[in-house]
Amino acid sequence: MQQNNITFDMQQHNITSKTKLVALMGNPAKHSLSPIIQNRFMADNDINAVYLTFEFPEKRFETAFIGARDLGIHGLNITMPYKEKAFESVDELDETAELI
Repeated sequence: MQQNNITFDMQQHNITSKTKLVALMGNPAKHSLSPIIQNRFMADNDINAVYLTFEFPEKRFETAFIGARDLGIHGLNITMPYKEKAFESVDELDETAELI
């Protein structure tokens, strides 16, 4: 995988049926260095997970957000302009989130 002259060799990452998926959702998001940084960290620390980026139109946010939950995506990073929509779409808020 090559992006912005920084590389991460996915061959080093042994993806199995037990590998967890974490992702970045946003628009724009494809330019993000997060997958390279996060995948390197997880590989270096023997964390069985892979980090991907998903970019889609704002009108598809709710469908994508619900789909991520239903597919069992282990964690999400949400960028603007979707942060407020995510806040409104979660099943429950913890005490810190309720203060916002």
